[in-house]
Amino acid sequence: MTEKGYKGGLVSRVKNKYSGKRYVISTAQEIGMDYWVTVLFPGILFGLLPALTKKIFTVVRNNKEDAHLVHWKIKEIVINTPESNWLTKWPESEPPEGWSEDAKKKLEEKLGESERLINFMQENPEQGEVIKKDFKDFLNQPHIKDLTKDVFREMTKGPEDEQN
Repeated sequence: MTEKGYKGGLVSRVKNKYSGKRYVISTAQEIGMDYWVTVLFPGILFGLLPALTKKIFTVVRNNKEDAHLVHWKIKEIVINTPESNWLTKWPESEPPEGWSEDAKKKLEEKLGESERLINFMQENPEQGEVIKKDFKDFLNQPHIKDLTKDVFREMTKGPEDEQN
């Protein structure tokens, strides 16, 4: 089920057909900013509400149309793909055309000490791409993928899983 959210946003409450777990997908423009964010949350209270403190994934886009396309793609993945395979199908968190100015500022705020790395990557795009590629290669190593899956499994545990 998808509902129109506030000011052109979208909210979907979905159930993974493999695990039966419920999730909430929310897409909205960041208040006062020039970018849109799609966030996947585990559902609570029969999947009606998002567990706001347990974001699973965040994907940023610079305009409403792209954000809505990402929302629909994530909805399809969450419903029809086992959780263990989500990472192979998930859209990139970074917009294809790069971060908007507001998104860059927010990212710098959140990363804090990594500001020098962000500045370096922005000032040296070729070397920044090498760093991103190296990081992606690192993430694609089999033992890192397994660790990521374990962490993801822990993040997506529902209340019924924690009782066991």
